[in-house]
Amino acid sequence: MQNPTTSRHRLTTLAATAGAFALATNPAQAVWTLLDNFDSYATGATTAATGGVWNGVFEGTGNSNIVTGGAMGAGSTDPSQALETRGGAAWRGGTTDIGSTAGIATGETGTVFFQMLANVEFGGGGFDVMTGLSAETSNIDTTNAWQDFAVMPFVAGTAGSDLAYRMTDASLSGDVIFNMTADVWYNVWLVVDNAAETYSVYYSTGTDDGTFGGTATVYRNGFTGVDLNALGFMAAGEDGSRLLVDNVHYTSGVDTTFVPEPSIAVLGGLGMLGLLRRRRS
Repeated sequence: MQNPTTSRHRLTTLAATAGAFALATNPAQAVWTLLDNFDSYATGATTAATGGVWNGVFEGTGNSNIVTGGAMGAGSTDPSQALETRGGAAWRGGTTDIGSTAGIATGETGTVFFQMLANVEFGGGGFDVMTGLSAETSNIDTTNAWQDFAVMPFVAGTAGSDLAYRMTDASLSGDVIFNMTADVWYNVWLVVDNAAETYSVYYSTGTDDGTFGGTATVYRNGFTGVDLNALGFMAAGEDGSRLLVDNVHYTSGVDTTFVPEPSIAVLGGLGMLGLLRRRRS
């Protein structure tokens, strides 16, 4: 007579093997890489806090920081951290080189996912924050940073009135992708086709999959035939506005499903196993 314990073990093993095979062969299962959740850093000015993984453009101005408890401003019980980009000084923010882990080469397609929140703890003010991709981090500086991005949707407007995430391309149309409410976390997917040199934006809240928001048909600022190796968030809004960014991921190809939570961030968290990022809600 077969040992029932052995039989159950074999069935469990077969089920696990079948499940693993199904995941491996299911094309809907994206392989997401968590680039950064900012939780492994000290708080403070961006360059120093991250050891140069993220460059706080114009370090020392107080306009680019790693902050904790930032989801709902001061008094939040959220223990996680985020990249903060403040308005109030022309073109300040954070940039990082993703070329070795998530750069989108010429002719390739990739999806960048991140979460963002427009915070008005310091008084609101008008938002003007560039988000997106460029060829190299050296391209993104403090002089009219809107000229420095190929892929560049942006947050603009004033909390409580016309705050929105807007599309932009060579036509500078500024069409609304979605209207924003202050102090709400939004999920953003940038689907970048670096063969056609176009990008599409999807968005959601909570753990919902992405809703199509629009497609930019031509890259900004004459970027053609280049690999996109830099990710940046740059602000030039009024004093009091700040954008928080968290949970930056990448996958090759196109995927607009809500991103699961891997256990390690490759930009700043190598070796920091177990730092699972709590989902925003």
